[in-house]
Amino acid sequence: MRQGIKYASQRLDTFAFEKWLNKQLSKLWPFVAEVHTLAFCSGVLDSLAVELKALSMF
Repeated sequence: MRQGIKYASQRLDTFAFEKWLNKQLSKLWPFVAEVHTLAFCSGVLDSLAVELKALSMF
């Protein structure tokens, strides 16, 4: 019986931690999305710079 209670308590602790972790990660999501957007825009600008340099050579 005690083992069952201990297991149930551990499961509840794990569930509470998962909820807390999901909440923390959801707070970080806008920052992660912003970083990915900046990286994407930087890549696009680099590609355009290469194309413009190539066009000026002809």
